[in-house]
Amino acid sequence: MKVKDFMTQGVVTVTRSTPILEAMKIFSEHHYGGLPVVDEEDRILGIVTKKELLMMFIPDYFDLLGDLSYIEDFGLLKAEVLPELNQLLVIDDIMIRKPVTVTEETPLLAAASVMAHHRLNILPVVRDDKVVGIISQMDICRAVYRVEKKK
Repeated sequence: MKVKDFMTQGVVTVTRSTPILEAMKIFSEHHYGGLPVVDEEDRILGIVTKKELLMMFIPDYFDLLGDLSYIEDFGLLKAEVLPELNQLLVIDDIMIRKPVTVTEETPLLAAASVMAHHRLNILPVVRDDKVVGIISQMDICRAVYRVEKKK
C-alpha cells in the first residue's frame, strides 16, 4: 500500500500572505488537520496546522491559571483582538517551515512511522517539491480498517 492510494488530492493550500481568518475559514469548511503553505508554483514552503492557529489565542499565562471553566466564551478576543490579529498576522508568522513530507510512492507504513516519530497528524505529499495532496492519521486508520475488513 502506498500513500497515493489513500491520500487526499486537490487539497486547498495557502500562501505565506494568507490572512489568519481566511485560514480559519478553510479549516472550518474542509476539516483538514493542516494546510500546506506554497509559493506561486505550488512548491512546498511550510505547513500550518490547527494547533498553530489555536496557540495564537491562548495566552502563556493560561497554564498558570489551571481551571478555566469559568471562562464562557472568547469575549474580547472575538470582539477586539481577532480583527486586529487578522490585520497584523499572516500565515508566514505562524507556519512551520521546512515541513516533513512524503511522496506518493512512500509506503503507507513508512508514512505512519514518520507521523509517529515526529508526532504529526498530517503530512504534505509532494512530487518534485510541489504539493499533490496530504495524508493524515485518519487516512491511515481508514486504510488499516479496509485491510482488516477484507480478512
